[in-house]
Amino acid sequence: MLSPTTEAYDRGEKFVHYQGLPSLTDYLIIPQETMRVEQYVRQTDDQWLLSMHSGPEALVKIASIGCDLHLAQVYERVEVGTERTAPTLRIVDQGNRI
Repeated sequence: MLSPTTEAYDRGEKFVHYQGLPSLTDYLIIPQETMRVEQYVRQTDDQWLLSMHSGPEALVKIASIGCDLHLAQVYERVEVGTERTAPTLRIVDQGNRI
């Protein structure tokens, strides 16, 4: 998941480095503070197509590996914060806070 402290790097320099990997076909950004996935898919002309998926009913299809990613499952044990200025993330494992 995308950390607020590394967000600029993950969206910028890191993504630029990853674009240089010919085998990379999909790049996902998954923020902690909101139930959303930003999916970048490499096109045949080496351009990247951005698709936004949000909400518990959303489904991210990763065709290159034959995977369907359900956002409800991705965020299953995550309490998503509602305020952008003070995001909260708590992962609950079998009822115990980690």
